[in-house]
Amino acid sequence: TIKAASNWIGYLFLFNLIVLAAVNEEILFRGIVYKGFSSSFGKKSASLITTFLFVLMHTDTVTSGYWVSVFLLVLISLCFLVVREISGSLVPGILMHAGANAVFVIPALGFM
Repeated sequence: TIKAASNWIGYLFLFNLIVLAAVNEEILFRGIVYKGFSSSFGKKSASLITTFLFVLMHTDTVTSGYWVSVFLLVLISLCFLVVREISGSLVPGILMHAGANAVFVIPALGFM
């Protein structure tokens, strides 16, 4: 039925926003970008560059004019970097990122 199909599409959309976005962003930012810049410029500079690019990629948040959310993105990005450094793995950051996405996306899309 149409309702069943739209529910399925809605859940697939949620999976994409929550899980796939987290996996892709963590591999890109904390995997490729951070690792590359930290070997070239050191961890502090790499952290700043990676965080700046992460926030910049979320331009919808940056251009919203709601600067608390920009500050929150900076904190989240730095937390993911700390977890990556401590664990030596992207997996904990991916799980944290997916959790953060779920907290923000599910209510915003009215799935609660």
